[in-house]
Amino acid sequence: MTVNGRTLPLAVPQGTALGTLTTWYDDSARKSMIPGGYRVECDGHHWLWLMPGTGYKISYDGQAWMVEGGEWGLVRLTCDGGPVTVLPTSYREQPLDPRETYVVVPDFEMWATWELFRWRG
Repeated sequence: MTVNGRTLPLAVPQGTALGTLTTWYDDSARKSMIPGGYRVECDGHHWLWLMPGTGYKISYDGQAWMVEGGEWGLVRLTCDGGPVTVLPTSYREQPLDPRETYVVVPDFEMWATWELFRWRG
């Protein structure tokens, strides 16, 4: 998987699949969002930020969860402007562990769908 032009050495057997990320696709914007107040913040805040076919790395920088990938590069992930502690998946609300790194991998068989993995790279 490539994030910002760099190849991440992601091999699915090295990661733990955590479920399909719960998203909603906006046809006019051609982007998806995570419902429930999740947004990325950089030059303002953006609800629609997941681009189909694009992978993302999610890691904790000691203060906030950061998302790397997509059109903004590196941005802060928040929920209604506050800290994120879980991500909604098809199985459950997945708690995020600050000691772990996560990747959101596009599902190329299902349009605008992403799988959440705990990355063991």
